[in-house]
Amino acid sequence: MTAPRPSKTHIGNHKLHPETLMLSYGFDPQLSEGAVKPPVFLTSTFVFKSAEEGRDFFDYTSGRKEPPSGTASGLVYSRFNHPNSEIVEDRLAVYEGTDACILFSSGMSAIATTLLAYARPGDVILHSQPLYGGTETLLTRTLAGFGIEAVGFANGVDEAA
Repeated sequence: MTAPRPSKTHIGNHKLHPETLMLSYGFDPQLSEGAVKPPVFLTSTFVFKSAEEGRDFFDYTSGRKEPPSGTASGLVYSRFNHPNSEIVEDRLAVYEGTDACILFSSGMSAIATTLLAYARPGDVILHSQPLYGGTETLLTRTLAGFGIEAVGFANGVDEAA
């Protein structure tokens, strides 16, 4: 996610509530021909000044290279970032009071990404049961192949368990 675009957080000395901030946070009309509300961007790719600039931005955004000081990654491909997604991420972060937010196309992709970011071979993931089928398969089959063990525990509701 890129840094949220400048937005008003106060009116005079009155701090705006997250619910109010979400109405316009993260959207700069100047970047969209003066549109009052964010347009729906129907694209997955973006234009660069040169092929080299496109390559560099792709490398920065994908984490292959650190951008030079003062250079930010830009819009590259919708798998990484997209104007509409960035606005939603910025607004959800404001609403939840967090520094950042990331959108996923499915719950399973969010679960897999989170587990793969933290779990390493030799780790044990302790989880409640029952699990959603896709998560159970990820834990007991896919991650097991990487040397990550999954151990389930009863939910405590069933007295016979």
